[in-house]
Amino acid sequence: AHLRDPDYRKAFVEAFAVMNIGVRVRAMRRQRGWTQTDLARRCGRSTSWISQAERADGARLSVRVVARLAAAFDVAALVQFASFGDLLDAFCAKRAEIPAFADDPRINGACARGKAGE
Repeated sequence: AHLRDPDYRKAFVEAFAVMNIGVRVRAMRRQRGWTQTDLARRCGRSTSWISQAERADGARLSVRVVARLAAAFDVAALVQFASFGDLLDAFCAKRAEIPAFADDPRINGACARGKAGE
């Protein structure tokens, strides 16, 4: 019912985007056994900035910064527009861990078949 209110939708989308990135950054960092300092070194940011980004606590997350974080993790950053139905599906999804390129079974399988830019 709240999503019918345009102001609520706007706030929800913004909060979800920032929170979602923070949750995924923390999950990928932990998945790799990295500290916040390790990640900060890999993407050229301070440890306090990484902490803020993970908490969705005032870190400025431009598309360029998200791309820099993705590069540090060796994953793709996917920034896209979506329907509110797709947003709700993503909101309800539990999958936060994302494999690095070398560990992605879909990429490795595609490369083995010669379909991923070889």
